[in-house]
Amino acid sequence: MSKKKAISRREFLKQAGMGVAAAAAANILASCAPKPTPTPQPTKVPPTKVPPTAVPPTPVPPTPKPVEKATVVWWTEAGPTSLQTAVEDLFVKPFNDSHPNIKLQMEWVAQLSDKITTAVAGGGGPDIIEVGAPQVIDQLYDAGYVYELGAFADQYKWREILAPWAVSAGTYKGKFMSVQLTQGTEMLVYNRAMAQAKGWKVPREADEVEALAKKCLAEGIVPFAHHNAWPVYHSALWNNYSSALSVYKWLTGQIPFTSPEFVGACDYMKMMADKGWMGPDVWDMGWGSEWALMTSNKAFMKIDMETVFKTGAEAFGQFDWDTAQIPNLRAGITNTWQIGSGEALAVAKTCKYPEAAAEVFNFIYSDRKRAGQLMAAVPGEWLPPIRLTMDDIPSTLDPRQKQTIVWINEAAMENKIGYVTWTWWPLPTLSVTMDLGGQHMTGELSSKDFCAKVQAQFEIDRAAGMVRDIPKTYGA
Repeated sequence: MSKKKAISRREFLKQAGMGVAAAAAANILASCAPKPTPTPQPTKVPPTKVPPTAVPPTPVPPTPKPVEKATVVWWTEAGPTSLQTAVEDLFVKPFNDSHPNIKLQMEWVAQLSDKITTAVAGGGGPDIIEVGAPQVIDQLYDAGYVYELGAFADQYKWREILAPWAVSAGTYKGKFMSVQLTQGTEMLVYNRAMAQAKGWKVPREADEVEALAKKCLAEGIVPFAHHNAWPVYHSALWNNYSSALSVYKWLTGQIPFTSPEFVGACDYMKMMADKGWMGPDVWDMGWGSEWALMTSNKAFMKIDMETVFKTGAEAFGQFDWDTAQIPNLRAGITNTWQIGSGEALAVAKTCKYPEAAAEVFNFIYSDRKRAGQLMAAVPGEWLPPIRLTMDDIPSTLDPRQKQTIVWINEAAMENKIGYVTWTWWPLPTLSVTMDLGGQHMTGELSSKDFCAKVQAQFEIDRAAGMVRDIPKTYGA
């Protein structure tokens, strides 16, 4: 899934460990402090041995040993200068200024996803590991490359502070393994000016979607601009056609993926392509090329992820846009926001100061205003899974993005969620959907056979303990 393959970002620190370190530092300073010069006492001595004017030599105080500063290195994906400057000014510098015994060193690495796991496996790499999905952390844990974070989660009360889904995403085999930097989701992006000019309403239910698609096609407008990276639509269809509750039941082993609602979702997605709902050239559309349809008024809407506020920034300046929830694609189901991790963070076993790394993680979650400032400075990045309100986000951020963030946040904190594939699917199962998605869409593989192959791999992954803790959704 091209958008999520990059590896990502931040969080680490432990206050208890920091408190211990501070106490230890205080003891060192106390033991090494200069001793006061003693006042000489008059002493009677034989004049033949010591001259009357002689006094004991003044002791030379020992030089205090410097307190060791913990350096924590965090590798993150290289980005534009504006992103790096914002993170350095709004996060790294405030952290270092408020933690005199820790130095956070952010290193911006190009092609991070290609380098980090190789570096870690070779015994090198950073102290803080950033990846695009928590399942990667699971694999690193199984290989013995990362620390368990349960003690830090208890100390900082992350299980109470974070959205329930983020706790589940960071839990693997009953152990707290990673923290989530960004709250990922999917949404509908549409042409607001076109809707107003034509009197169209953003659809909410399946019958409204079909009626709107017919209106679009009648005027030569593509209903859903899309590229051929199918996993984005997989998440939407399996949650908004099958239903989030059905996905929950499948991931928890209650129903198979060959159930009618999953086969039906795959049939619906193929119908969207076959009837031209995604445009006549969808098979040749690479990632991002669909924006040309949106900016030229040749398409009405598209399904995208939270990173759209970054990847679509240039396009958003070329047409009047807005966002909405993805509509239901089958009658009788509950609409949800698909939720998952945008970036997951862990502490490498080679980290010399895991307590300091935990302090960094806690700094991400400890100030809602600072979190809001980062969101405004780097749209589409740094969306921590903590409770936020409109007042926490600066007015400099586009109000449409602010509203979207609050919608997602409210759903996440109340577990009214769906499940994005790139967080909740075991990686081998996800690979099957990605590898076979094209064959299904071209008709080489039927929906029934596609779902059977997904289920076969999922049974293997589940037996191997690769299915993570799954948060409950509405109705579960």
